[in-house]
Amino acid sequence: MESASEMVPFPLLQTPIDSNYRACTFPYRFPSDNPKRPTPTALAWIDLFRNSIPSFKKRAESDPTVLDAPVRAEKFAESFCAD
Repeated sequence: MESASEMVPFPLLQTPIDSNYRACTFPYRFPSDNPKRPTPTALAWIDLFRNSIPSFKKRAESDPTVLDAPVRAEKFAESFCAD
């Protein structure tokens, strides 16, 4: 499913829009989906996020602008890893 919106430059992309980048979207939830159960797509995004938490934590721990960065990074990781 592609958007009909006009593409605009996004400065954080490694390549310019007119070269390799192709915007795309996917349906996150259909009207027929049970709103009380996560969809397979939602679960895939949740897993992706959870798998990235260790790298976020490591980066946060080393932030020299925050005095208690290691403590805050640990709290962040604990809050998102709890089931």
